[in-house]
Amino acid sequence: PAALGKGLNRARADAGGASHERLVMIARLILQTFVWFGVMGAVLFLSAGTLNWPGAWVYLVVMIGLSLTLGMSLARRDPGLMNERLSPPIQKNQPLVDKVL
Repeated sequence: PAALGKGLNRARADAGGASHERLVMIARLILQTFVWFGVMGAVLFLSAGTLNWPGAWVYLVVMIGLSLTLGMSLARRDPGLMNERLSPPIQKNQPLVDKVL
C-alpha cells in the first residue's frame, strides 16, 4: 500500500508538471497569435490609412479565431508538434541550408 501511495503521488506530480507545461504552451500560443495578427492589422490599416475597413476587421477576427482554435486542438493532440511550431524559425542547431531557406 505504501508503494502504491508513492506511485499515485508521483503520477499526480507528473500530471501537474504536464499541466503547467501545457498552460505555458497555450500562453505562448495566445501571445504569438496576438502579436502576429497585431502586426498584420497594423500593416493592413496603416496601408489603408483608416480603421474603417470592415473586411480587414473580419479577416483579423476570423484568422485569430482559427489560429487559436486549431492551436488549442493541436496542443491537446500533439503537444510536441505544437512546441515545435511555437519555436523560432531559426534555431541554434539548425543546418545552414535550412537557415537560408
